[in-house]
Formats: sequence, structure tokens, C-alpha cells
Amino acid sequence: MNCAILLESLKQPFTRILLRPFSFIAVFLIFHFFNIQFEPGGYTSLFMLCGIVIRAKAMLILVTQFLLF
Repeated sequence: MNCAILLESLKQPFTRILLRPFSFIAVFLIFHFFNIQFEPGGYTSLFMLCGIVIRAKAMLILVTQFLLF
């Protein structure tokens, strides 16, 4: 709700929330296709990926809002 208030839109926060599961699915598929065991390093990569995805989406939202106005 806070994100919707700050961004003045309902669509942008939902896209930001929905990007996380897709990034996790990609990590699991990479581990599966390359026959790598999912160890503590894999869990660490998920946490790092979550932060990177959230930050990238926030920057994209801010840049597009800046360019539109």
C-alpha cells in the first residue's frame, strides 16, 4: 500500500512485486539445467538477486516518471 501511495499507481507496485517470483524461477531453472546442487550459495544468490531486482525496478520506475514529466 505504501508503494502504491508513493508511486501514485497500482500497476507499478504490482509489477515490482511480481518480478521477484520470475527471477527466482530463473535461478532454479539455471541450477536445474546445469546440474548444479542447490547449496547455501544458491540461497545467498536468491537473496542477492531479490535485492538487485527490486532496486532495478525502482530505478526504472523513477526514470520513466522523470522522462514523462
